[in-house]
Amino acid sequence: MPWTAAIDGGARGNPGPSGAGLEIRDDRGRVVLAAGFFLGHMTNNQAEYEGLLRALDALGLAGARDILVLSDSELLVRQVNGSYKVHAPHLQELHQQARKKLAAFASWETRHVPREQNRQADRLANQAMDAATDVVTVDLLGIAGPLTDRPAAPTPASLRRACPPGLDLKASPPAVPNISGNAFEVRVVRGPKTCPAGHRPGQTFVFTDRTPAGLCVEACAGIIEAVLALRETAGREPGAAHTLTVTCPRSGCEGVFEVWPPGARAAGRPDDSERT
Repeated sequence: MPWTAAIDGGARGNPGPSGAGLEIRDDRGRVVLAAGFFLGHMTNNQAEYEGLLRALDALGLAGARDILVLSDSELLVRQVNGSYKVHAPHLQELHQQARKKLAAFASWETRHVPREQNRQADRLANQAMDAATDVVTVDLLGIAGPLTDRPAAPTPASLRRACPPGLDLKASPPAVPNISGNAFEVRVVRGPKTCPAGHRPGQTFVFTDRTPAGLCVEACAGIIEAVLALRETAGREPGAAHTLTVTCPRSGCEGVFEVWPPGARAAGRPDDSERT
C-alpha cells in the first residue's frame, strides 16, 4: 500500500496567522509523523499548499516511493490534479513547487476527503496557530526538524485587506475569460456555528463580474478562488465545470458554501434558496 499524508491548512482572518497540519502513515498504516507548523501571515489557500509541500518533503525524507495525499480542500486537489488552472499569482509558484516535488515519486495520487475525515490534520494546524509555533506529537523517523526550515511564502499587500463588497473580478489574470452575464451562485449549505455575517443555510450569493455585498470576508478569499477556477473551466468547456465546496476558515465556524457554475440552476436544481 502507498504511504499516506493527510494534510490541512488554515488562516485566521484569511489572510492572517496561519498553520498547516499533517499526518504521515507508512506503507503498513503506522503513523510516523504528526505535526502542525506555524506559517506566519498568509491566506487560507497558501496555508493549504504549504501543508502539501511540507508533507511531500516529509515523504521524500522518509524514502516513500508510492504516495497518496488526502486533503479536504477540493480546490487544491483539483488544481494539483490539473482539473483547474491556478490563477492567483500568490499560489502559482506554490503549485509549481508541488508538481515538481510530486514528479520525484514513483507514483502519486491526491484525493479529496470530507472535512470530518481529516480532523487530525485540522487539529494539528489549529494547535500550531494557537501556540504560534510548530507542534510535533509523533516523529518516529526524526524527519520533523528539516520541515521547519522551509521559508513561508510572503502574502502580497493586495491580499492583506478584507474582501470588500464589489471587488472587481476582472482584475484577475488575462487568461481568465470574461463570461459576464453568466451568474455563479454561492450557496450556504451548512450553517456556521457562529457567524458575525449572519449567514443561514439556503442563503445564496450571486457572482457576475463583481462580488456580492454581504458575503463573509473570512470565507470570501476561498470562494473567489473557486469562482475563478470554475469560470475558467466554464469559458473553455461550457457545461464541464463541477460544483466546488468551500469551508469557512474562521476558527470554530465550519460554515460550508457550495459554488455553482453557470447553468446549474437551469439544469434542474430546485429554487429553494434565499437570494442575497
